[in-house]
Amino acid sequence: MSAPYRPPAMRQQLCTSAPPPLEIMEEHVSNDDLPTIPEVVEPSAAVPKRLNKKIFADPYRRIERTTQIIYLAKAIPTLFPSAPSKQDGSQVVESSYSTDHTWLNRVKSSPFEQDRIRNLAQKMVESFVQETTLDSDTIAEIVNMAIFLDERLFRRVLDHLVTLFRQDQGDHLLPGILQLLQEAPIEFLKSGDLDMILKRIQDRIQRLDRSDPAPFEVISAVGRIQDAMLRLEAHSTKERIVDFKRTGKSLLPLEKRKDDPYVVFHISYAFQAMLRSPGNDKVVLNLVQRAKEVTQSESKYVGTQGGSYQGLLDPDMNVEYHGSTLLERASSIFKALKRGSATNHKRGWYDYLKAAKFLALERELEAFEDLVNEAPCRSHPEFQWGISQLLGETALDKEWKLSLRQKAANFLFKLETDSEWTKDKSVKAWISTIRHRVASEAPEMLPSSVSEIVPDDPAVSRPHPLNIRLSCPLSHPVMTKVNEIPGVEEKLAEWRKMVVYRERSIYVPPVAKANLQTSDDNGFLLMKKVNFFLQGEQKVFLLLGDAGAGKSTFFRHLEQQLWAKYTPGGAIPLFIDLPNIQSPETNLIQEHLSKTFGFSNETIQAMKESRDFLLICDGYDERKLNTNLYTSNRLRSPGHWGARLMLSCQTSYLGEEYEQWFKSRPELEGTDGLHQACLVPFGKEEIGDVVQQYVSERKRQQHRIEGTVWTVEMYQSTLLKNKSLIQLTKVPFHLFMALEALPRIVSGAENTSKIKVPLLTLYRSYMDQHFDDIKHRVHTGEISLSSEEMAAYMEMQESTGFKEVALGYMRELAAAIYSKKDRRLVTHDIRAQIIFKLCPLRKVQNTLQFKHRSLLQYFFACYVFEGTSSNDSEEILRRLGDYPLVQSGVLKEFSIVFLLAERALEDCEGFQKILHQGYKRTSDKSFKDPASIQAAVNAVTILVRAGVSFNNADLRSIAIPGADLSCGLFDCADFREADLNGVSFNKTWLRNADFTHAEMSQVQFGARVSLMLGKTFRTCAYSRDGQYLALGSDKGDVDIFEISSRSHCSCVRHFGAAIASLAISGTGLMATGGEKSEVRISHFLKKDLSTPPLILKGHQADVSCVAFSLDSLQVATASYDKTVRIWDASTGECIRVLNGHDDEVLCVAWSPDGTQVVSGSQNGHLLLWNVKTGNHSSLYNGGGYKLSKVLFAPSGQHIAVAYGYDVLLQTLYPKPPLCLKGHSSDVTAMSFSPDGQWLVSSSRDQSVRIWCAKTGREITKLCGHANGVYDTVFLDDHEISTCSRDRTARFWNLSRELAAARMGSYGPHAEQRGHTSLVSMVAYSPTGQHLFSSSWDRTIRKWDVGTGESEALDFGPSGRIEGVAYSPDGKHLAVADQGEKITLRVLPGSNTMGGQVPALLPISGHCMAYSPCGRWFVSGSKDGRVKLWDLKERKQVFVPEGHYAAVNCIAFSPQGHQFATGSDDRNVRLWDISSGSPCSEVVGRHQGDICDLAFSPCGRMVVTGSGDRTARIWDLVHRTETLVLESPRCWIRSVAWSPCGQWIACGFDRKTVQIWGRHTSGDTVDGQTEWRCRAALDLFLGYVRCVAWNPNPGVLEFITGGGDHIVYAWTINLDSPDVQKANLSIKLKWWSDTRLVTVGAKFAEAHGLDEEQRQVLLQGSDEYAFEASVPREDVLELPSSRSPSPSGPLFSAFKNNRFHQGSGARGVMRGKTRYPPSKSFRHLQQSPPRLSGDWRVDGQRAYSAAITSGVNGGARGDDMIDGSHSCGASFSTSDGGYISDEDQRPMDAYEE
Repeated sequence: MSAPYRPPAMRQQLCTSAPPPLEIMEEHVSNDDLPTIPEVVEPSAAVPKRLNKKIFADPYRRIERTTQIIYLAKAIPTLFPSAPSKQDGSQVVESSYSTDHTWLNRVKSSPFEQDRIRNLAQKMVESFVQETTLDSDTIAEIVNMAIFLDERLFRRVLDHLVTLFRQDQGDHLLPGILQLLQEAPIEFLKSGDLDMILKRIQDRIQRLDRSDPAPFEVISAVGRIQDAMLRLEAHSTKERIVDFKRTGKSLLPLEKRKDDPYVVFHISYAFQAMLRSPGNDKVVLNLVQRAKEVTQSESKYVGTQGGSYQGLLDPDMNVEYHGSTLLERASSIFKALKRGSATNHKRGWYDYLKAAKFLALERELEAFEDLVNEAPCRSHPEFQWGISQLLGETALDKEWKLSLRQKAANFLFKLETDSEWTKDKSVKAWISTIRHRVASEAPEMLPSSVSEIVPDDPAVSRPHPLNIRLSCPLSHPVMTKVNEIPGVEEKLAEWRKMVVYRERSIYVPPVAKANLQTSDDNGFLLMKKVNFFLQGEQKVFLLLGDAGAGKSTFFRHLEQQLWAKYTPGGAIPLFIDLPNIQSPETNLIQEHLSKTFGFSNETIQAMKESRDFLLICDGYDERKLNTNLYTSNRLRSPGHWGARLMLSCQTSYLGEEYEQWFKSRPELEGTDGLHQACLVPFGKEEIGDVVQQYVSERKRQQHRIEGTVWTVEMYQSTLLKNKSLIQLTKVPFHLFMALEALPRIVSGAENTSKIKVPLLTLYRSYMDQHFDDIKHRVHTGEISLSSEEMAAYMEMQESTGFKEVALGYMRELAAAIYSKKDRRLVTHDIRAQIIFKLCPLRKVQNTLQFKHRSLLQYFFACYVFEGTSSNDSEEILRRLGDYPLVQSGVLKEFSIVFLLAERALEDCEGFQKILHQGYKRTSDKSFKDPASIQAAVNAVTILVRAGVSFNNADLRSIAIPGADLSCGLFDCADFREADLNGVSFNKTWLRNADFTHAEMSQVQFGARVSLMLGKTFRTCAYSRDGQYLALGSDKGDVDIFEISSRSHCSCVRHFGAAIASLAISGTGLMATGGEKSEVRISHFLKKDLSTPPLILKGHQADVSCVAFSLDSLQVATASYDKTVRIWDASTGECIRVLNGHDDEVLCVAWSPDGTQVVSGSQNGHLLLWNVKTGNHSSLYNGGGYKLSKVLFAPSGQHIAVAYGYDVLLQTLYPKPPLCLKGHSSDVTAMSFSPDGQWLVSSSRDQSVRIWCAKTGREITKLCGHANGVYDTVFLDDHEISTCSRDRTARFWNLSRELAAARMGSYGPHAEQRGHTSLVSMVAYSPTGQHLFSSSWDRTIRKWDVGTGESEALDFGPSGRIEGVAYSPDGKHLAVADQGEKITLRVLPGSNTMGGQVPALLPISGHCMAYSPCGRWFVSGSKDGRVKLWDLKERKQVFVPEGHYAAVNCIAFSPQGHQFATGSDDRNVRLWDISSGSPCSEVVGRHQGDICDLAFSPCGRMVVTGSGDRTARIWDLVHRTETLVLESPRCWIRSVAWSPCGQWIACGFDRKTVQIWGRHTSGDTVDGQTEWRCRAALDLFLGYVRCVAWNPNPGVLEFITGGGDHIVYAWTINLDSPDVQKANLSIKLKWWSDTRLVTVGAKFAEAHGLDEEQRQVLLQGSDEYAFEASVPREDVLELPSSRSPSPSGPLFSAFKNNRFHQGSGARGVMRGKTRYPPSKSFRHLQQSPPRLSGDWRVDGQRAYSAAITSGVNGGARGDDMIDGSHSCGASFSTSDGGYISDEDQRPMDAYEE
């Protein structure tokens, strides 16, 4: 198997020094610094063999040296299973790679890598056996490897060598054969091998004559063959005798050379070997063992020489030395050979010499030396010759360690000085010869005391060789041949030159983030990430980004950089355009190499086996792939491509589990096996860089540009000030189009910052500019056309215009590409040739493509536009199957949907026709063709994305499976019997929608089932692992819920007083602290709850916070006694008291490692404590403002602090913190994601916000709770849970919310980024076209009433805004802040100079109103004062005192001479300013605070809303109360009178709006006009603070805003049949935020919904709201008086606990309303009906209250049963619960 890609640093030859790892620098390669292709340098013998460590930095490196295979074979026995392990030290490898553990471990653990190495070894053997002429290096390389291979491969090598030797190919083959015989496993050898080799040697000797040079290899081979026969035990004793005679005769020709001691020694050695019997190695092994024992023993044997080895030889062995020399003994040996008899010729020196060889091979040099010194045959010249030869061979063998070689040389030269050792002159001459070789080949082995032999020394005249074992050559010829592909590098060099010198476009180093979920603020240079990938172990790199984000540009730049640094033999970078590959799933590389380089199949196969590749594949989404290209092309399989893979893909194309498409190992979990990055939009710096490069390029080409070239300043001033352009130009390609088209777009505009530039306009202007440039360049001759082409061009220009022809051609081309039809360039069509030449098209393999993917998407969208523009409905119906909107892939590309949505805004009629005709076809059950269904799906998705409302739409039986209806408006839509399978209803408005008998399997609502807690609580906490939720009550009870099963675990009574803080751990421990100074710990998971809790005593005041350490072994507590204590959670022992705070300690948290705690106090001090020492350091001083919560980040390096409305991110050393602003009420809890990337915070403002923990940028806001959120936690990497005062725990998917936030920034009608806190006031412009809203989030937004689009105004107070008022002339806006400061602002776009309107005196107040004439301005203050201002004279007019409590509302009469005010003194006053001296009188009085008032259009009446649960109509002429509109619900916060005078809108504390209308029948009661409640909107998440009617009399619309932060626009359809009935048809026109609303939806009989989906629908319908039918019985849900059942889910914990109120829908029923029980009461001045006794719910006592009449008796309409608000009194409930008076002010519900 071929290896994957490695950087070029991993591909250097063994002899070269390793270059630094590949790192692509962010720079352009100029012609001057372009590197040249280096030549391959032949290795030098002087270069050491030890490999540089950098070469082995990559565990996926290519095997380029045979020594690597040898090393792996030694280290991994299983690599070649049948080969015995070689641990005897006799092998070649010195383990140069032994320090490279990463590579070795990788190969050990990877069967694929092992297969790859085995395949490579097999290829080398196959290549070797195909050669008939072998040089020494080739033999040495393959022989060294073969002894480690399995038997089959070993036999192939040996057989090939023996065959060539038999064919008389040369004596140089013998060393390799002999080395194989000596070192190979015995079981690999066969006796026939030895016989054949010996016979060939015998024949070779027989042919010798006196003139032949001495065949030393042949002569020495005889003895070595005989040794091998003894090892193999090839023959029996009888056979050995026959062999002796035959071999002896064959050696007789050597008698002529008996004067050569080398020949005599090897004949003697062979002679002694032939005398031994098979299996007689026992003697040798005994000698070896004795030598080792003698070396290890402290004392030697005492006696004569050789005493240590006495008795080890056979008795008949002759060890005596008779004084004859080596040459003198030659005659007796040859005589014995002639006789064929060897009687009395056995000599012991042979056995001692073999024993010495064993010891040398085992590196036992000390035992070797002892054996030589003590051997009884030490004086034998044969023994001396053999030992000297062995020492010389060891000293010169470079595969041995240097220290061992040095020892061998030293011992040899020591023996040279031994007189006994050099008696024989031949031995002395032999040692001199060896010394000369050592001096010449390894001079470092010579001791300083030994001098070299002079060259003419006669002792070294004979060049006797040493039998040095073959070493692996530096050149590795076999390996090189296997890896070598002739002819490839030449073509690659040509391609490299073309790529590197390619014309470069504008390029800015892109910034990316880690993945889709990461915040854009956490960006990094993409090239650094790529460098890290290239040097790392990952196989696949995925680059994500939206269309036009710069993916292709970066990949092209990367290709250029990689080719610039390419060296021959290195990894080959291939840029592959996936749409041009026919079969990318299986033939990716082959097809590209064939098309691009023209390589043959044979060459490609050779490259496959030997080369590495880096595949840079662009356009995964364009090719519409859903296949894992890495695995389908088998890039990691044995015998296949060695490649790493880089891919680009649009983010919109990805599925939920897209990683499986790209991971190199899909079986791995998460993103293991995948490296990815996601391009982030351009910032100002990147935009500036692009502008600089673009202007420079335009100036260089100014000679061919028509018109003036803009400067950098002109571009930047336009781009950076225009909001729509800023958003568009974050995408690189859109920025390029803007630079081209901007002069055309802003031409003639006075204020370029206010021009709105949709994306469609940008594309159109860009193409117009392109064709103008083409026309200019053709006419000037810059673009040369042939005469035929010019004629065709002029013909097109004169007919319909070349531009129109080209645009039509490109539309058809885009459609052909998407439909995968033939898009080849027609060569004979001259018109097509001209269009291709002059338009942004390119040709790849004779196939036309657009130069940029974004242009393809634009022209396909244009093609769809054209298909939807037909006015003939019959034609649409007839040709529906041919329309491009039928294609299923349209919705997969968000950019196309975005463009189509913009087009639908321009003209949605065509899409509506397509939808209607598709509906006509699909609604017929007998005829549902796929084309009609897909057309309907695409059309409705685009229309919804464009913001088209489907209110009251008749969609019965429509089939739109898989449509995306997210964020759509389907108020009262009829989906009966529709096919809605797989439809997405994420955050869709489905009020009163009818799903009866609809098919709804696999629908997506984008929400999870909430946990219904069923009771109120004071504090709550999640366990640290997110598995449990605990609720603490005011009575000391703790309810435990298990999150995963949504079930109730237990209810524990911990205190007799209120619980202020609690904590639970994942191990089942629970700690509580409260109004008592003690802390209690219990194990709530145990079934036996009777065990008393562990009580921790020590604090001297109430415990404010408890926290478990991460291991749950310790508990930290904070107290109002200004201390923090650390406790042992198992024993309750106080480990340490931390003193250091000077005020009450409110919060404490543990560090992840458990060594530190952090605490915050009432006065804002943040202290960090060392738990062991008790020392502390101050991190932050909040300036006296309390720190209510603290939390450590998972890294332990940052701390999140709840600081009032803000969140602070503080480091562990004193440094100004990062402040996260956004909440509009106190932050209650925080939680970090497990990876520390995200921070989620909850607040009393009902919202949950997700922040980037690194930058502090707010990512998104989660809305859905109807009251303050008390706690939040990350359950895992992807899920967040929140617990609220509304008695629910909600669950949010992080990935889905982040994706929604990302998608919310796109599209013509994306999710509006509205207010983030309470909407305090709404005000229409005088024309009714625009709307202004103010909020406590300190912002003012201007809304388009028709579309709902908004923009934030650049002015506004720094604090929260209490209200706004629009001047009658539409030029000014009055803004009141929380400090009662009123500022008059000039509105943008008015003719008046901008800024603040000057005033002589400061205007104060918190409510205000303009007179109809615009001259007068009146304001009211909380101190009861009313102030009148003359704006014309710019002075304040004296106004006498009237109210003695806060003035809450002011309104001018339509005539302008009067204004009315309402106050907390419960009086309605009418002020008359017609006389110039304002005076007032009380015209009415309520029994509660007056919240709002409004004049009737005629000015004769005024309606007021009050806290006494009534809206009253006052007759200003007669100064009488005309009518009381009573509601038994709660306070009426806002009232508004429609311009027609027929309708009054009332907003309630109880999250409801009621619309009252005059009764049209003329019936009256007691002479009074009758008003009836015609509709009730019970679907708000907070109380309704403000209501306003559109002042345009021809439009019946109104706006609401309030505590849920949302601005709603409603419209009333008077033409609806429901107007004549009790119900009024009210539809939502638009809203500023989105959530799932299913109030009144009918889904009980829908098919395919599972239980959880039905519960989600129930959540969206009546979790917070009453049923919407009017008149009706109001239903009020109460908490269960018993603890919820522990056996099942709590989806409907209090669903069945209902009681019924009497109807109070008619305003004339004064005094007849039955007041419901209330948690709080406020005294009224009049006595309402007396109410006493028990109220029962299903036989259970719910509340008991007594209302006594009297001066202040009465009930306040403030019964917030859901726990959102209580004030005025407290009551006990039957279950021991306690409901307290938390606040007696008429504050907002979510502020409690």
